[in-house]
Amino acid sequence: PAVARRGVRELTTDAGAPTVSAAASARRFSIVGMAVTATLTIGIFAPILYYMVLHWKAVPDYSHGFLVGPLAIYFAWERRDKLRRAPIDPSWWGILPLALGLFALMIGRLGVELMAMRTAFVLTLIGLVLLQLGWPIFRILRFPLLFLFLMVPLPQSLVNVIASTSASRRPSSTDRLSVVSAFGLPCKSVTNSSAGTAGVA
Repeated sequence: PAVARRGVRELTTDAGAPTVSAAASARRFSIVGMAVTATLTIGIFAPILYYMVLHWKAVPDYSHGFLVGPLAIYFAWERRDKLRRAPIDPSWWGILPLALGLFALMIGRLGVELMAMRTAFVLTLIGLVLLQLGWPIFRILRFPLLFLFLMVPLPQSLVNVIASTSASRRPSSTDRLSVVSAFGLPCKSVTNSSAGTAGVA
């Protein structure tokens, strides 16, 4: 009986070894494939990314863009233990963000819309993760991937609209005087002769 049990264990080990080895090889192949396609994507988008970096350098409001990429990598590195345990299950849903990225790239090329082309880069990365690694990996990397959208500068036209809307909602000196008076506090209107504006003193 002891010899029989030992023989069963050996058969089980021998039969299971190829399966585990094949699964590990498939996992390594998927990871290497993802690394290769991500590198190719960076190469394809290199001119767009280059001018985006110049934008970060030229406009102080977007200088935080230099930190977004390293932070996203750090956030992904923090999740390395979960990534090791997560199964790789490629999903055809990755075609959807890839198609959106291609569409955004085409629109950006035709209309010279920089934001669309830059957004296409992030959408392409999301699509590649889903297509090659699947939902379990994407759920773990969801925050680092979506965090990359913060590095994309907004169009100047949209910035102007936001600035004008904010300025129009800013209370005037007359409104401030009315609020102060409503609380029964002493106040007086001071007029700036050069600008012709009233203030609260």
